[in-house]
Amino acid sequence: MVNLGIIGVANPEFREKFCPALHALKQKTRVSAIYDCVAKRAELAARQCEADVCLSFEELIRRDDIDAILMLSPGWPGLLP
Repeated sequence: MVNLGIIGVANPEFREKFCPALHALKQKTRVSAIYDCVAKRAELAARQCEADVCLSFEELIRRDDIDAILMLSPGWPGLLP
């Protein structure tokens, strides 16, 4: 099982492509945590994926239960993670 962290869920592609793909792969992957710069978007996506919400990308990447990160945000405000 690969535990994933997701950064950036604002794109329509998250709902249309990534969410269904992750659901189809749920035997092999698990979304453990989600971060988005808009907390409400992170909360909604986390609810769909049954994942935790992180308050910063630093918090997400420092989690011990994360094996890989999906960075889905094409336009990142400020410094890149």
